[in-house]
Amino acid sequence: MMAAFPSRRTLLVQALGFLVLVTVGLACAPTDSPLAVGDRATPTPTPTEAEEVQAAAEATPTPTWVPIPTSVPVDSASESTTSQDDQQAGSITIELTRTPVPLPADYSRSTSGVPVHELVKLAQWDENRLKLSNFIAGYIIAHGLNYPTRLIDMEPEGYKDALPNNDVDIVLEADPEWAKPYAEAGVIVVLKSLSSASPDTVVAVNASLWKRAPEVGRFLERYEWEGDLLSTESKKIKSGRIAVTAAVVGHNIFKRQESMWTEWVPPGAAETVRAALGDGKIWFCRAFEVRVIGPYTMRVCKDDPSVNTRL
Repeated sequence: MMAAFPSRRTLLVQALGFLVLVTVGLACAPTDSPLAVGDRATPTPTPTEAEEVQAAAEATPTPTWVPIPTSVPVDSASESTTSQDDQQAGSITIELTRTPVPLPADYSRSTSGVPVHELVKLAQWDENRLKLSNFIAGYIIAHGLNYPTRLIDMEPEGYKDALPNNDVDIVLEADPEWAKPYAEAGVIVVLKSLSSASPDTVVAVNASLWKRAPEVGRFLERYEWEGDLLSTESKKIKSGRIAVTAAVVGHNIFKRQESMWTEWVPPGAAETVRAALGDGKIWFCRAFEVRVIGPYTMRVCKDDPSVNTRL
């Protein structure tokens, strides 16, 4: 007797039932299900265009301001305490207008004196208050601190080109607003006002001076006059036939105001200033030598041979 086979319809129903059981078992395996028993899945909403823009903006990092490097990288004499906004507004690239010219191969100290890059140079113009304060500072720098020193005559606004380019090192009465960007760029160092006689000005110094003459920088940090004294004494300077020079007034100040100027320098420097005054050194020349120039015997300043007298 032949066995009865299930009909084609029965086999089809059984196959479909098997597939359903396999699919349900794979979808609801314990390791893959993110839902607890009885939970219902919530469809994820599609973000709108506005929401996508907002998400992109929040994901963008906030830019951080980076200072612009200066064209003359010089160590700052003091740390800046300005706010970030102030720094951002003031940090600029300072482009100097001239390139230093190297000394010629045949340069002679005997005939030309100390090279200009070794000098400590003070800016001077026709203002008696400046002439007197320059003389006192220059005499101390030359004889107390032993640096070759020279006054550089110019128009009142000339220092604005000369100081950044190191044609002068020191300006005792500079415009603070003009000086600010150069100070922020590290080209110059701005100190306090010289005195209450000129409260709207500051002492400005080329930053390179602190590297080649640090004692001069420290002296300038302490160099400050009482305003009434500076005004009164500078009025004594006279031009004309009966001239009274800044040197004449300055020597009297050294004699009568010793308690003032000795506060600006170390004791050793004060002693060498006194020695120079006692030796009759009138100006900044540190040493003279006798030379025979043609038919003449001359007393010549070694720092600046243009300063000479016939013996």
